[in-house]
Amino acid sequence: MEGYAKAIKLAVEFLIGDLLKPQASAVTLNDGIWVNQQYAAYSQKMALMAIPAAVVGMAAALAMPAFNNVQTASTEAQVLNNLRMVSAAAQMHMLEYGVTEVHVAELIGPDRYIYSLDSVVGENYLDIDIITIDTQEISVSLPDGRVVSYRMW
Repeated sequence: MEGYAKAIKLAVEFLIGDLLKPQASAVTLNDGIWVNQQYAAYSQKMALMAIPAAVVGMAAALAMPAFNNVQTASTEAQVLNNLRMVSAAAQMHMLEYGVTEVHVAELIGPDRYIYSLDSVVGENYLDIDIITIDTQEISVSLPDGRVVSYRMW
């Protein structure tokens, strides 16, 4: 949040910063008194027109962390779904052939249980290697270091 505060402050200063700062002045004699009048570069109406743009910019800056969280959760959900498919395919293979272990490579392919298993963010499901009847959990590492796991039984 602190990182965005600086961006918000810069955006507000950019949009409104010098808007009402005096840009011109005039000295006049009024009833024997010298009067210095200063004029802003923009009118107050023009300044008020810039405020909605600043508000929208601030709202967008505040929403960015939420969008990142949604994207992360979505990625993990897709990877978890792939792990569920691998788990189900392994269980079907073991039941069908009466074996107690299976290589993940035997499950994926055009003539196998899973036609194709596309990587979501670069993870490799073949790293799981062997699934046995005693395997409790399968997991895959994502390129950014996170690990997504699926409890099989």
